[in-house]
Amino acid sequence: LLLNRWDVMSEGGGGAVPWRHVALFLLTVLCCVYALSYRAFTLPCTVRHADFITVHHATYVQALHQPPPPVGTAPPPVRRTTVISDPNRSEPDISYSAASFDSRCLPTAVIVGAKKAGTRALIQFLKLHPRVIAVPNEVHFFDRDENYSQGLEWYRKQVPVENEVENECVDKTIVEKTPYYFVDERSHQRMLLYNSSLRLILLARHPVRRIVSDQSQLIFKTGGATPSLAEKVLDDSGEVDIEASILQPSLYAKHFSRLLRLFPKEQIHVVDADSLAAENPFHQMSRLETFLGLPRFYSTDTFVFNETKRFYCMRLPAKVKCLNSAKGRPHAAIDPGLLQALSRFFRPHNQRFYQLSGSHFHWDDAAATDSPTPFTNSSFPSSHDTSRY
Repeated sequence: LLLNRWDVMSEGGGGAVPWRHVALFLLTVLCCVYALSYRAFTLPCTVRHADFITVHHATYVQALHQPPPPVGTAPPPVRRTTVISDPNRSEPDISYSAASFDSRCLPTAVIVGAKKAGTRALIQFLKLHPRVIAVPNEVHFFDRDENYSQGLEWYRKQVPVENEVENECVDKTIVEKTPYYFVDERSHQRMLLYNSSLRLILLARHPVRRIVSDQSQLIFKTGGATPSLAEKVLDDSGEVDIEASILQPSLYAKHFSRLLRLFPKEQIHVVDADSLAAENPFHQMSRLETFLGLPRFYSTDTFVFNETKRFYCMRLPAKVKCLNSAKGRPHAAIDPGLLQALSRFFRPHNQRFYQLSGSHFHWDDAAATDSPTPFTNSSFPSSHDTSRY
């Protein structure tokens, strides 16, 4: 219309066009160019910060302000997520769309940790539920770049499904576990970008017992070649080093607070790992059922105490199944003075975690050696010298 108006005015006015019409014409052209360039720039916009891949800031803000789902209801479908497979590409790969979600069987709940707190037992207990599909092995999707860079198609393939049929996973809660997610802040952000409605499950075990269990596993794996616990956790001045790697999963308040910055508390369920191991697991599994929005399945008869192994096993239709022999193995003998130093160190961290989680685990009320498997048990193979642990 402006061009037509320009021609008419030029013919009738001897080529003289009022300045206001020229200004209007130029303004319109600029607006069109801006609108087209803005759309072309912002829609595929992604930002790659160091080796962390994130999406446009507006998507991140929207995820932060998305209201959490009601507790006790099934998790909503995963929202559309962008993943970049090639960092040199200027546009992200859309790994899936909402229309194909049901047939792709992606996890809607994640056991994020903690390491040596019973995550393997919990995933086995969850597998009993007819409405749960549990990934048996640690996936390491969000914490390992070589897996994350392969996108959601790779993540979906980790879910054990029998048939690739349409809507196979409808009405199923899909759970994966990777304990390292808890201490990896980058994984927290990637999980948020993957699904801001994701349900997170954390097993919290007595922090000192968890460390001793971790150390005991390293002794068995290395044949006793691993450094002593004192060498790992004490600095040159003899004080507990808060940066020691073996301590990190026990610093629950530190990592839990980071999760709370991204996910509302209603989407994070804390399992009392000590209770799960010492009592009938039904009590903890019943609470977890409610959190995941699952129909009632577990009862006190679902689990049976094995007098020989001294822990609870699962009652199946044809047999009783126990966890493998790694569960319940003896712990390394640790200097009582070191255990006391660790208990004192964790006391303020524990109190902070009680406040954040809204639960009191009474870790500070019990001695660090109060464990079904005593810390002073030194019944290792003779090649494992535990005197220095």
